Amino acid sequence: IRNCHSYNKFIPQEIFRLAKEDLALFLNRLFSDDGWCTFKSHEVGYATASEQIAKSLQHLLLRFGIVASLGYKENSKKGSWWLSIKGFDNLNKFKNNIRFIIDYKNENLNKCLNYLQSKQNQADILPIPKFKNTLFNLSQPYVSAYDLIVPCVQKNIFASSAFLDLF
Repeated sequence: IRNCHSYNKFIPQEIFRLAKEDLALFLNRLFSDDGWCTFKSHEVGYATASEQIAKSLQHLLLRFGIVASLGYKENSKKGSWWLSIKGFDNLNKFKNNIRFIIDYKNENLNKCLNYLQSKQNQADILPIPKFKNTLFNLSQPYVSAYDLIVPCVQKNIFASSAFLDLF
C-alpha cells in the first residue's frame, strides 16, 4: 500500500475478516481522518481516488446495516470516487456503531439526525399508495432491492441509486 499511487490503493483482506467492534474502530479512524459530515446535505461522506477503496467501504458499511451511495466524478487528475451516507436510519446506524473521534464532526452528525428526525425521514419513504395501481402489484410479498451506478446529465458525473423490484 505504501509504494503505490492513491488510485491503486485498496483495503487489505484482513480488514474484511475483523470482528465487528474492530471493524468499527477501523472505519471510525478512516472516516475521522478523510471523511466528513455536512449539515447542508445531511450526509456523512468519504472521498478517495481509489475505486477499490470506495467499493470496499460501501461493502464494509453493510455489515452495520448502513447503505451508502457511491459515485464518481472526473477531475484534472485521475478522478474521484465518493461515498455518501444519507437518511435518518443510515446516519443513526453510523452514529451508534462507528462515529467520529473529532468533536465537530460528531456535532454535525447530531445536527443532521435532529433535523432529519424532525422531518420524519420523509426522504426515505417510497409513496407506494399513490402509485400502487400503476407501478406495483402489491399482492406479491417479496421485494428485491438493487443498487446501480448511472451517468448523470452533468458532464462526467456518475451517481449511485437504489430501486425496488416487487415480484
